[in-house]
Amino acid sequence: MVVETSNTAALAHIDLQKGWPTPRLLPRGPLLEAAEATLSDPKRATEAMLYGPNIGDPALRKECAEWLSRLYRSRSPPAGTVNVDNSSTTTTSVPISPERICITAGASGNLACIMAAFSDPVYTRRVWMVEPTYFLACTVFDDAGFQGRLVGVPEDADGMDVDRLRSMIEVVDGEEKSKQGASCVKETANGEQEIKQDRSWADGTVAGVKEIEQAPSLASFKRSPQYPKLYRHIIYLVPTFSNPSSKTYPLERREALVRLAREKDALLITDDCYDFLSWSVETRLAQTNGSSLGASPTLFPPPTNGSSSSNSSRTYPPPPPPPRLVDVDSSLPGGDLEWGNAVSNGSFSKVVGPGMRCGWAEATPKFILRLNRVGATLSGGAPGQFSSTLIEHLLRTGALEGHIRNVLIPLYQHRSAILRQAIHEYLEPLGVKIDTGAPYKVDRPDRTGEEEEEEEVFGGFFLYILFPEGIRSDEVARIALDEYNLRILSSGMMATASCKRKFPLDPPPPQEHPHKRLSLGSPRSWEEEFFANSPGIPDWIWASDVDREPLRFHETLLELVRPFNHPVPDAPAQVWLARGETGFYAVKLFKPYTDDDAKAQAARLSDPKPSLQKVRHDFSPFALETRAYERIRKFCPASQQSFFRRYHGTIEIPASLLGRSSVRTSRRQGIVFDVLTIGLEGRRLHSAGVVDDSAPHAEALRTELAKLDVSPFEKKWYSSVLNDRLRMAMSAHALGVLHGDIKPDCFGLPNSPHDIALHDFSRAYTFTRERPYAMNGILRLRTFKHAVEVERRNIRSCVLEM
Repeated sequence: MVVETSNTAALAHIDLQKGWPTPRLLPRGPLLEAAEATLSDPKRATEAMLYGPNIGDPALRKECAEWLSRLYRSRSPPAGTVNVDNSSTTTTSVPISPERICITAGASGNLACIMAAFSDPVYTRRVWMVEPTYFLACTVFDDAGFQGRLVGVPEDADGMDVDRLRSMIEVVDGEEKSKQGASCVKETANGEQEIKQDRSWADGTVAGVKEIEQAPSLASFKRSPQYPKLYRHIIYLVPTFSNPSSKTYPLERREALVRLAREKDALLITDDCYDFLSWSVETRLAQTNGSSLGASPTLFPPPTNGSSSSNSSRTYPPPPPPPRLVDVDSSLPGGDLEWGNAVSNGSFSKVVGPGMRCGWAEATPKFILRLNRVGATLSGGAPGQFSSTLIEHLLRTGALEGHIRNVLIPLYQHRSAILRQAIHEYLEPLGVKIDTGAPYKVDRPDRTGEEEEEEEVFGGFFLYILFPEGIRSDEVARIALDEYNLRILSSGMMATASCKRKFPLDPPPPQEHPHKRLSLGSPRSWEEEFFANSPGIPDWIWASDVDREPLRFHETLLELVRPFNHPVPDAPAQVWLARGETGFYAVKLFKPYTDDDAKAQAARLSDPKPSLQKVRHDFSPFALETRAYERIRKFCPASQQSFFRRYHGTIEIPASLLGRSSVRTSRRQGIVFDVLTIGLEGRRLHSAGVVDDSAPHAEALRTELAKLDVSPFEKKWYSSVLNDRLRMAMSAHALGVLHGDIKPDCFGLPNSPHDIALHDFSRAYTFTRERPYAMNGILRLRTFKHAVEVERRNIRSCVLEM
C-alpha cells in the first residue's frame, strides 16, 4: 500500500482502536419519538424522572426478557439434547423470565456492582481474565481490592484455555490449604469475627481441628446477612465476538467453563455486548470480491443516516448467537439453582448509544435481587431511569430490533467485508493473517433449500490480525499513526498488567507483540522502542538450561530479554533489558571476578603491593559500582544525582551464567536499576561520560547544537547540560572508574522525541570536590594515587575495559 505523502495533517484521521459505534448510526429519530411519547404521558413521564425501583423499570425488564428470548431462541436445553456443535440445533425455546433480569448502568458500571456484591478482597482468591483482554476492565477489578491479583489466562482457538485455568486455580487453592493450620476464625457474641494464629480464643475456649480447617473459608471482610453469597474466584471473559480477540467460544468450551466454575466456586462474568451484531462472512465477501474496495456492494447497502425505516427488511434474519454461559448454567444439570455460577452483563451502548448509560444483567432471581442491594442502588434507585423508559419504548415498538437489523448489521457487515478484503489484498502477501480462532458456524433452518445451509458467522466490533515473526506490532502502530494518521491497538495493551504472580506452568513472556486489534467502529511502548534494534540473547551467554530460569531479585522475578548493546564475550559486565512482573528494568550483569583478574590488577600497582585479597575486593567491577552508588547516595545532593532515578539493589546470578565456570559459588553480581520513561528526562543528553580525548566530540556536539532550529534559551540550556555532563564525566574518568566503556557514540543530542536513556552507573556518576570517590580505605593513599595514574594511561587496554 503506497501513500504519497507523509504529512499526517493531509490525511484524514482513522481510528480503528475505539470500540465506539459510528456517530451517524445513532438512532436520533427513534429516540426523539420515544422521548415525545414518554413525556407526553403524565404517568410515564413521572416514572421516568423520579427514582426508579432498585431492580429497574418493570416495563423494560419485561421487554428485555421477551427480546432476549427471541434473540437466543435456541438456548442451551438440558444436557443430552444438544448436538456437540458450536450451537444448539434444537428448536426448543426456553422463555426468559423478567425475574432473572435487572436494569444496570451499563456493562462497566454493573461490573463494579457485581464485584461489590459477590466478591471479597480476602475470601475471593483471584480474578482470572481471558488474555488478550478488555484492558479497561482491569481498573474495575483493582478498585474492588484486587490490585496485583489479576491473572491473565491465555486463549486457544476455541477461547479461554480451560485446562490452563484449572491448573492455575488449583495452584492458588493448594497454597491456601497449606496455610489452613496457621489461623482460624470464630464468630463472637456480637457477630464480629475473631482471628487467631493459635487455638486459644479470647473467651477461653479452644478451637477444634474442624474450625482450623475451615478458617480460610470463613475469613472475609464482608459479613452476612448483607453479603449472603461470596465467590471464591472470579472469571471474566467475552465469549461471543470477543473484545479484543474476536473469538466466539463453541458450546463445548462454554459447558467446560461452567463445569469448572461450579467445581471451584467461581463466578463467570461475561460481557455479552456484541451478541446482537452478527452476519454471514461468506455472503458479504462474495459481494465484495472482484470489485473495487471503494465500491459498495448492492446487497444491504450501508445507510446514510441513523434512521431505521420500518419498510426496510432483510431476506432472512441475522444468524442467532450461541447460548450464553448464563444459559448453559441454567440448563446444564447439577448447578446451583439458588445463586448460579454465571451472570450475563449486557449493554445498550453498542446498539443504541453509550451515552444512554443503560444495560441489564441476567442471572438467577436470587442473584439479581442481591445485585440490586449494593449501596449505590439502595441510595439512588435503578441507574439510568430516564434512559430506561426511552429504551423500553424502542423495544416495545420494535424500533430497536429494526435499527439493529436494518441499519447496524448491514453497515458493520459491509465494513467488515471491506476490511477483510483490504487485509487479503495488501497484507496477506506480506504474511499477515486474520486470527479470529476456530470458525463459528451455524445451521440455518430458515434457509432450507439453498446450496449451503451452514454458514460461517462473524460479528462484533473487532478484528484480530497476526503479523509474521520479526514484525513488531507496536512499531506498526507507531508508524501507522505517525505517517498515515491511522490509530490501531497492539497486543501489548491487551494484557493484565497488575498481576504480580508467576505460575509454574507460565510460558516465558513473548519478546514480540505480533497481534493487532482492529475496530470496525497503541503507541509503541518506550522500552521496546529503545531496544528495537538490539540482537536477541545469543546461545553462548547460557552455560546450561538451568541458567535460563528467571533471576530472582528480592521477591521479584526478572527474565532477561536482550542486551543493551551487542554483547562482547570477554567483557566483564553487560547491560541487559529484563522483564519484571511490573515493568522493565535494566540489569548490569558482572562476570565473577577471579584470582586471575586480581593478579592482573596487582601487577600494575607499585610497591608496597597490597594483598591479593585486598586487590580483589577493591577492583572487582561489581564491588566498585555498588560502593560508588552508596557514596553518591550518601554524599551527593539530589540535584547532582541527576541520572540516579532509582536503584533497586543487587541480585543473585548463577556463577556459570556469564562464563568462568571455575568459580564454584554464586555471588551477588547483578545491579538492577531503571530505564528512563518517556518524558521523565525531557530533552536531556543521552549519556554522562566521554573519554580523555573528548574535546573534539564536545566541539562537534556544540556545532550540531548551533544548527538546531530551537530557541536561544534551549540552546543555552543544552550547552549548560553538555558542560555539566563533561565535568562529571571527566571527574569520574580521572578517578579511573569508567572502565573504558564510555565511547564517543555514547555522547550526543537526543535522536528521538522521547530522549530515551539507559540508567547505567558507569554513565551516571556525579561527584563533589568535598567528597571525591575513593575505592575504599584499605589501600594506602600513595598506592591508590599510583593506581589511578596507571588506570588512566591504560584505560583502553586494561582488564576492565569493555
